[in-house]
Amino acid sequence: MIVNVMVGEDHGACAYANSQKKVAESIGLRYELRNLPEKVSQVEIEKYVEDLNRADSGSFRQFVA
Repeated sequence: MIVNVMVGEDHGACAYANSQKKVAESIGLRYELRNLPEKVSQVEIEKYVEDLNRADSGSFRQFVA
């Protein structure tokens, strides 16, 4: 599984994330896009990523902030 964590709503980044999803699914990987609000703090992002890591340590993840 690939989890992409994106902060804010940049249209270019959304398009790139959608292309990542298509490629991942075409090779049989599950892909999740998680969006955080633009105003989120660095500390909150780090905690969110840490929580994801604890939730399922057997998955591959890509974090984009």
